[in-house]
Amino acid sequence: MLNWLKTYWPALLLGLMIVAVVGGTLSSLLSCHPKGVSSAAHDECTALHGPIFVSIKWLLHGLHRYEGSFTALFTVVLALFTGRLWFSTEKLFRATKLLVEGADNTARHQLRAYVGVKSIGFEKPLSPLHPVEIKILIVNFGNTPALNYQTDIRLSLRENPLQTPFIPKMRNFIDGGGDTLMPGSESAVICVLDFGNQSAATPIVQGIWSGQLAVYAEGQIGYNDVFGNPRYTNIRKLASGNRIATGSPLINCNEGNDSN
Repeated sequence: MLNWLKTYWPALLLGLMIVAVVGGTLSSLLSCHPKGVSSAAHDECTALHGPIFVSIKWLLHGLHRYEGSFTALFTVVLALFTGRLWFSTEKLFRATKLLVEGADNTARHQLRAYVGVKSIGFEKPLSPLHPVEIKILIVNFGNTPALNYQTDIRLSLRENPLQTPFIPKMRNFIDGGGDTLMPGSESAVICVLDFGNQSAATPIVQGIWSGQLAVYAEGQIGYNDVFGNPRYTNIRKLASGNRIATGSPLINCNEGNDSN
């Protein structure tokens, strides 16, 4: 009980004051206006000039006198409130739109196809007796099919390290001319580089063994995700020196590669 009084004592006090004022006014009215009293007595009654009735009378008089001003003020307040409501609604709409777009982008990133290189290495030991053959195993790591899947990967023989800057090249893929790579599916690509006859190939192979030359696998994987967006995976790897001797896979170049 004491806790309730500590919390609500202002409201209780205000209620008692209102009851006292209304009760006093009604009591004065009943005392000053018994049945049969003349209208002159009504005009002279002090109860009708109390604070409640005087305030009501003053308020009604002010509203009538400044009716146009009050209407204009109300219109301005209404316009400000409407503008504020529109602004809040617009902010809510934008926030909701960003939230929906963010959820949509998240879903696309989670569901789209991701095609990359699972493994890459020599099919045969490096020798001047036969061309270089490199097998690239490509897989769809995503959750949906990769549509119009195509590859353009080539082998080249160049100095090691490169003395010229890397210039990326965009491959030309045929629209609708590719295959469909399902999620988890693999695709093997065999790339061949022929050095010519044995006499010409021998110094080249020796240069690769020594590390002065390197075999580069460069190209691009192209495909479309299920949302209709074209996607590309750039490949740029090299093999030279001891890595070939140990049969290790080709390593990524510092530039031009975003495959696994």
